[in-house]
Amino acid sequence: MNSKDTMDIESQYQPNEGDLIVQGEFVSYRDAYELNGAPIVETQILIEIIALILGAVLEKTDQIPDTLSTPFNGKSVPAISIKDYLARIMKRAECSDECLMLALIYIDRMTERNNKLVIKSINIHR
Repeated sequence: MNSKDTMDIESQYQPNEGDLIVQGEFVSYRDAYELNGAPIVETQILIEIIALILGAVLEKTDQIPDTLSTPFNGKSVPAISIKDYLARIMKRAECSDECLMLALIYIDRMTERNNKLVIKSINIHR
């Protein structure tokens, strides 16, 4: 985004002093972040962060004995890494960064509500 684009956005939306600029018809979420002075995490870094979070979860949960067989359990652990799998999903499904974050939140909520459902290497790719 160049300064001309910023000026166009600012001319379309005139916030009061101290107002937070939010995403809307004339302001993309990235523009809103930049106009508010907030840092933007690039997609590749976000993928790495989420892969690290899921990897840390798997280190603990893979030690737990299976208590529930679900349709998500595979017969074996896929050879593709979590990071590469997330990158593939982002590319092929054309997901937004928000979509990836929401998926992580939904996985967390599912496992909180059903403590028999355990995210493991055998089902993380599904």
